[in-house]
Amino acid sequence: MERSLEMLASLQRLLPFFSPYWLRAVEAGVCMLFTTILASPMPVLTIYIIDRVIANGQIHALNVICATLILTTLLGLGLGFLHRYLLLVFSRRVFFNMELKLFRSVLEAPVSFLLNRGPGYFSTRISDDVRQLNTLMAGTYIEGLSSLSLIAIALVIMFSLNSTLTSVILLVLPAFVWTNIRFGRRIQKYSAATQERKSQTNSMRIESLDSALAAKVFGGTRKEVLRLSGYLRREAESRLQRDATMVSAQLLQIFLYSISGLAVLWYGAYSIMEGLLTLGQFMAFHTLVAYVYGPVNQLSVLYVSFRQGIGILKRVVEMMETPLEKKVPQNKYRIRKGKVVYENIYFSYDKGLPVLNGIDLTLEPSQVTAVVGKIGSGKTTLAHLLVRFYEPTSGELRIDGVNANSYNLDHLRGVVGWVGQDASFFTGSIRENVAYGTSNATYHAIEQTLEEMDCMEFIQHFPAGIDTRIGSGGVQLSGGQKQCLALARAIIRNPQILILDEATSSLDSNTEQTVLRILKRATRDRTTLLIAHQSTSLVLADIIHVLSGGKIVEAGTYNELINQNGPFANFHQPYI
Repeated sequence: MERSLEMLASLQRLLPFFSPYWLRAVEAGVCMLFTTILASPMPVLTIYIIDRVIANGQIHALNVICATLILTTLLGLGLGFLHRYLLLVFSRRVFFNMELKLFRSVLEAPVSFLLNRGPGYFSTRISDDVRQLNTLMAGTYIEGLSSLSLIAIALVIMFSLNSTLTSVILLVLPAFVWTNIRFGRRIQKYSAATQERKSQTNSMRIESLDSALAAKVFGGTRKEVLRLSGYLRREAESRLQRDATMVSAQLLQIFLYSISGLAVLWYGAYSIMEGLLTLGQFMAFHTLVAYVYGPVNQLSVLYVSFRQGIGILKRVVEMMETPLEKKVPQNKYRIRKGKVVYENIYFSYDKGLPVLNGIDLTLEPSQVTAVVGKIGSGKTTLAHLLVRFYEPTSGELRIDGVNANSYNLDHLRGVVGWVGQDASFFTGSIRENVAYGTSNATYHAIEQTLEEMDCMEFIQHFPAGIDTRIGSGGVQLSGGQKQCLALARAIIRNPQILILDEATSSLDSNTEQTVLRILKRATRDRTTLLIAHQSTSLVLADIIHVLSGGKIVEAGTYNELINQNGPFANFHQPYI
């Protein structure tokens, strides 16, 4: 009972996706109904043709009946095509909306959720899982009702012909039902496991392809192949369990069908010899057996597929119920100056070891505030808290005197520009990438920003200028060019707050000097959080805070900290 309620609850989650297209489903149902009605008279006509028309030599009547059957068959084919076409339209539109919904759910999920799995895992669950739900679309229910209707019509006619022979048929039906229930549950379990392992395999495959250069450099190609082999083996084992169960169910159904067919043949032949049944009635009865067992077999397949779909639906529902980031509706709060205050901030990832321990830090407007420290000291975590990728464990983060949680999340992130160590670009033109996240950026504004960030110097050498494609299938950019474009993308938004997270750490000295010159212009009149590891980029900083053990242990200008001979001086001595 509990399982049935859980199944119904999962199916209810599909209703919002079905409801906009209910008319297509109704139209398909009507077509299927007329197709079933057109197929019903055939067995009865068989009795008339054999016992009357053939027996009495009525050739004209035979011609009329056969011509009528040809017309009804053609009409049935037309209705069948229309029925399947309408169901295809229905399912494709449902898939479209469902895939968009899942994609949006993943993108709007907390960062901690996204980092727990790789992109391949989510890609499979968004795309492949949705397409596997075809067995739960309207076509399944319509075909199920059609099969039940055809069975009911056939049984009524069969009982009118010979109730004893019909009872023989009905004796086998419970065995069909038992087979479906018994094997359907197993298939549901194995299908869910197969999809999960498929997601894991795709995640590992994409991860390896993304790191192909590292695998070559460190001689890890064979290791990656072996690792993929392990994932594929586990996926294949799960598929084998599912498919073997499905084959076992099909073979058992074929056996039951054969046994009942032999029983009908024996008893039917016996009835004819005893004069209890005419040849026409027996032929009609034999046709009606197909009208019963055909739909029963169809219902068996639908049920097994349905259970398989239910197993996958649970995975889809899990994705739909992914907790979203906490968003505050649009309100009166607006960030004007961009003064940021971290007050007694504590933070740890997944309730593990604390990363930040009582941080007190102020980012003043029109000032570059640098945060330095060893790897893992919590520098980037400060930036993550500022854009609310994570929430502090305790303490308060204020912007312009207002708690950061009081701001609408889209507004907060809309006033922040971020340039990281590894600039990510999407497949498209330079213009599209620079304007990404800025819907109202004009062509002139994009060109002007690229000019200010010294990007036009290298862009003018590209064949299509700012319309040159970058990313997958586009031109390859150097590290310095990527950083300049990343800066342009951040600055075109005219952000009040600018985050520079190791923005020059991967550049050579000459390129770094060029980028630093651009950064100096970019940070003017903005609240800037400069996260740095090397001392070269600290020339931009008005004040430097040193992080160690999740705490600020020193603060001052570059010269003040060097003269103090404290942690900063010891750490940066090699760069001086």
